[in-house]
Amino acid sequence: MKYAESRTARQHLIQEVLANKTIASQNELLVELKKKGFEVTQTTLSRDLDDLGAIKSDDNNGQVKYSIPVSDPDRISDSGGARNRLEKLASDLVVGVDHSANLAVIHTPAGAAQFVASIVDHAALENVIGTIAGDNTVLVITKGLKDGESVARQIWEYVQFRR
Repeated sequence: MKYAESRTARQHLIQEVLANKTIASQNELLVELKKKGFEVTQTTLSRDLDDLGAIKSDDNNGQVKYSIPVSDPDRISDSGGARNRLEKLASDLVVGVDHSANLAVIHTPAGAAQFVASIVDHAALENVIGTIAGDNTVLVITKGLKDGESVARQIWEYVQFRR
């Protein structure tokens, strides 16, 4: 598989490697990333692991390895910091929000919508079913007919809090 050289692609690859291999150190992970065509610094890798909420823990054989806690197979656990990440990045990546019934719409700068959608997905916000992203717009689908407004308000509070 070929990977785009972006932060999102790199972090996706890190998740894939940690899910499929026992990685005990950042140096081992750097080697694996290099095999896939990513040359990153230790600082960048450390930041990526922090962003992903990666932790070191013992596996079933008593060996130390990196892992990313997961509460739902498709979502990184909020304890891993995904919601904090959304709070931190919202002021830089969200330019506006709107809502209608069970939908919230997040407006972003050009090219940022898929990244923002991924952050929203991993934050596991209450009542959010999923997201669809275009180039500069994220559609957030919620469970209840009035949940779109509460999700839009919550995202906008993150934007205002950091500004």
